[in-house]
Amino acid sequence: MFIKLFVPLIVLTALLVIHLYDKSVRYVSSRTVRILYIVFESMLSLLLISATCCFGRLAAPLKQAIGYLILLFLFNTGGLVLWTIIRLLNRFVATTRWWGIAGLTIIAASGIITLCGMTRGVREIRIERVTLSSDRLPATFDGFRIALFSDLHVGTLPDRKRMLHKLVDTLNSLDADIVINCGDLVNYNADELDSDLVQELSRIESRHGVFAVAGNHDTGIYLRDTSALSREDSFHCVIEKQEEMGWKPLIDQTTCIGIGSDTIAITGLSFPKELEKRSHKPVTDKHMIDTVLCTVSKERYHIVLSHAPQTWDAILESGRGDLTLSGHVHSMQMKLTLGSVRLSPARFFYKRWSGLYEAGGRYLYINDGIGCVLFPLRIGTRPEVTLIELNR
Repeated sequence: MFIKLFVPLIVLTALLVIHLYDKSVRYVSSRTVRILYIVFESMLSLLLISATCCFGRLAAPLKQAIGYLILLFLFNTGGLVLWTIIRLLNRFVATTRWWGIAGLTIIAASGIITLCGMTRGVREIRIERVTLSSDRLPATFDGFRIALFSDLHVGTLPDRKRMLHKLVDTLNSLDADIVINCGDLVNYNADELDSDLVQELSRIESRHGVFAVAGNHDTGIYLRDTSALSREDSFHCVIEKQEEMGWKPLIDQTTCIGIGSDTIAITGLSFPKELEKRSHKPVTDKHMIDTVLCTVSKERYHIVLSHAPQTWDAILESGRGDLTLSGHVHSMQMKLTLGSVRLSPARFFYKRWSGLYEAGGRYLYINDGIGCVLFPLRIGTRPEVTLIELNR
């Protein structure tokens, strides 16, 4: 998948570098410097191709290093594209130094934003507070508090031991009735959950337990080397470690929580198989979802855990699911919020991609997640813990 993504960018970079080398004589007289630049660009592209080919087999620290390599490559390609645009503007619009100054300003601003996204953006947890009301909620559950987190991706989580310690302290400070993890606990396989991380995550506390659902990364579908650990073994191991932490994984299962004489139902849905190779596409096969949900009475207040928010249409059609909780998207780790307007690359791939959605008194909440995929960067979408309070 990575190769298919980066090959067009590498080809574009190569074409721009060749063009730059041809035009740089007037700016850089030293042939040695120009050759060294070509060598740098070539090595960067070769390293990127080599790293992405064996990404799944590498240890967590190397995966994080490759994330920074990807950022360097993207920043470099962006600079080349900007330089080409400025040259074209100078040639066809007007020859002025202001184009160059504008370009340098854009590069400097981009560099500052990127650095903030690589530091504060991935390390400072924000708490989103949401209050939802429903006449269907049992009276004894009025004020019921849900702490939601998702998409840890511990194998590529920057500064993961400190981040997990901070996450657990944050969750425990919310005094929640239940804590829910909406999937993608690991990034590639169960080996990422070493004993220290298991011990840390086992500190999460709530009055009625910690519930979890599996994400696409938890199922092992991105494993490259299956000789040491098969996809199925990795998935089962993730579930076993969740149980060791005191969590209650729900794999196409429903459980009930009781307060006094009242109960509510919680169902966990598996990640749809049809999304394994196209995880941003809509769900078309709704039979399995309906089969799992139909065991729950329509009269009972019902919380559905589904890593993929694309399942919400099928959940609505089933007539169940007063509240659906999801993750998966991360807002593609880039989001700009201007009042009620939200902009993100995710809106071009997903019908629903972040925050709260409502349809006929039923709700979907998509958590922006904690960790990172592909590169260690979050711009405008810091790691999120959501506190949802249910009112009657």
